[in-house]
Order: sequence, then C-alpha cells, then structure tokens
Amino acid sequence: MRKEDRKLFLDELEKTPIVSVVCQKLSLSRQTVYRWRVEDSHFKEKFDEALGRGRDSINDLAESKLISQVNQENMRAIEFWLRNNKVNYRQPKPPFYGDIAHSELDKYRNAILELIEQKRKEINPESERIMANPSFYKNLSTEEILEMALTAMEEKDTEEFMEMVRKMIEKRKGLK
Repeated sequence: MRKEDRKLFLDELEKTPIVSVVCQKLSLSRQTVYRWRVEDSHFKEKFDEALGRGRDSINDLAESKLISQVNQENMRAIEFWLRNNKVNYRQPKPPFYGDIAHSELDKYRNAILELIEQKRKEINPESERIMANPSFYKNLSTEEILEMALTAMEEKDTEEFMEMVRKMIEKRKGLK
C-alpha cells in the first residue's frame, strides 16, 4: 500500500476513532491496518496518536452534549454528572460480606471457581465439572459464586475462605 493510503487512514481515524468503520469507509481490511502497525513502528506511533486524539474529540463532544442536557434541566443528565464528578454524590458499592468489597470479590472470581472445583472433586469425583460448563458460571454473579464456594467449603468463615483464595493467587503468581 502507498504511504498516501496510510496517511488517509490516519486522518480518518482521527475523525472517527473506530478502526473497523474507517477500514470500511476506505475499503481496507482490518488485517492490513494491523499488519501496518506490526511492520512499521512509525505508523504504529501515529496510529496510537490519531486514535487518542479521535477519542478525545468524541469525549469532548459527548461531554458538551451532556452539559447541554444539564442546561436543559434533564434530571438523568444532572444525576449522571453529579455521580461522576462530585464525590459526595457517588454511590459506593456496598460490601458483600463484612468489609470485603465487590471489587475484591471480582478480582478473585476465577480462583474462587477453582476452589469450588477442587472441593467438588474431593466430595464427588464423578459429578459434572463446574468449570467445564462455562455457561453455568458465566451468568452467575461473583456473589453467587462466593455463596457456592462457601457452601462447598463447608461454611468456612468468609475471611478464612478469602485468605485461602489470596494464598492460591499468590502461589499462582509465583509459578509465572
């Protein structure tokens, strides 16, 4: 491809920061563009800059539309702005168990599933693998998985269980 094609792509990417849309508009394949990124470090740098400027431009546009809605006294827009820009309007996620926050539970989701699987093997090796059926656990919330894990771990104290999960993660990190 010619350098002009790459320049045209970068110009369009800055206007519309969605690679597939720009590729379609210019009749380029995404594979071609991503191959250019791999083969040409200068193009990769310019690509990242154009994408960043394009996203900044869209963000500015979205913020101006939001502010316009706030000025028109749209309550949803006002609430959104306050929740995301003023600390005392933020709604913290409530802890699930004691002082263990949702974000911490989400971090340990896969380790919790592995512990459930280990316990399942101990209790009934012939039972169906939980991890083998992704659709089963994919639709469960982290809280539901923790509840299953606590039951599978014979109702261990939550802190004790989370300590087991932390140790498992540390062990896994040590193996990498």
